[in-house]
Amino acid sequence: RSQLEKAVGSQCKTVKTLTVSEGNTIVDSHKKIVLDVDVCAPRILLPEDTKEEDTLLLILDLGKLSMQTDLSTPRIVNSDDRWQDHLYDQYRLNMTDLNCMILRKSENQQFNRRLAVADKFNISMSLGVLMCSPTPTLSKIRLSGYLPQISF
Repeated sequence: RSQLEKAVGSQCKTVKTLTVSEGNTIVDSHKKIVLDVDVCAPRILLPEDTKEEDTLLLILDLGKLSMQTDLSTPRIVNSDDRWQDHLYDQYRLNMTDLNCMILRKSENQQFNRRLAVADKFNISMSLGVLMCSPTPTLSKIRLSGYLPQISF
């Protein structure tokens, strides 16, 4: 290998070591918020016609929302390829028993007479919030999730 290649390789190793070291400093000095929240989400009623007394309603039942701090991510930054993942506080978001139905306004309290538009379904998401200032390669918030196939 040429001297230039050796010099570039050495510089890359030095930059990576410094970056990992800075990452450990950020993680070590960061205070983590531990959340464990369960919320019964609302039902949203959308009338077909606001002027008609006995109109059809589209009901969006937002089920139950839970959010917990994901403490499974180690708080030590090492030099692996995904060291940036350690710079995010991780949270798990779950929305369960989401539903969508139609019924007449006069039957609002008789949910047994509703017409389901979709079967109940669940959504699971992972939320990451950056511990330091965002950069061109690190976004402030990362959100990923899973939405199953919805049956109508």
